[in-house]
Amino acid sequence: MRYIIIIFLLSGCLSQKKVLRYLNENPQISAGYCAEKFSVKDSIYVKDTVVLYDTLQLQGVVVYDTLSVKGETVIIERTCPPTKVITKTVRVDSVITRRDIAQETSLRLTIKRLSLSNELLLSERDSFKEKATTRGLYLWGLIALLGLWILRKPLLGVVKKLLLPI
Repeated sequence: MRYIIIIFLLSGCLSQKKVLRYLNENPQISAGYCAEKFSVKDSIYVKDTVVLYDTLQLQGVVVYDTLSVKGETVIIERTCPPTKVITKTVRVDSVITRRDIAQETSLRLTIKRLSLSNELLLSERDSFKEKATTRGLYLWGLIALLGLWILRKPLLGVVKKLLLPI
């Protein structure tokens, strides 16, 4: 029994203030936790890829050469075949986006909180509209009763004239 009492005396609650104080006193631990929980993610996606082909046609070149065979000079004329040079150019445009997960989480929570607040305000607005319509009906009924009260004597005089023969 006394061990249970000692355990209860030594144990305590961990409040938000204590956690914040601990994290402020140990910035390395808090930075590590934040980096692990809310890491910044890079994503690379290719926006545009352009492949350009350029073909260059070189015409055949005539090459002259001289040979001397047994005292005779012979001129040799050779035509080189036309050549084709193909150049391939690849241009890649890529976009690197850096996502801040902590900010995204904060914005998601803010959106959720504001949507709940918006739903509450919409329900209050609808109930106010219902109350306003019933109040409007009560007001028109009161105006009608007040009009009848003001016009009661002339109306009773007309009714008496109609009911009583002359």
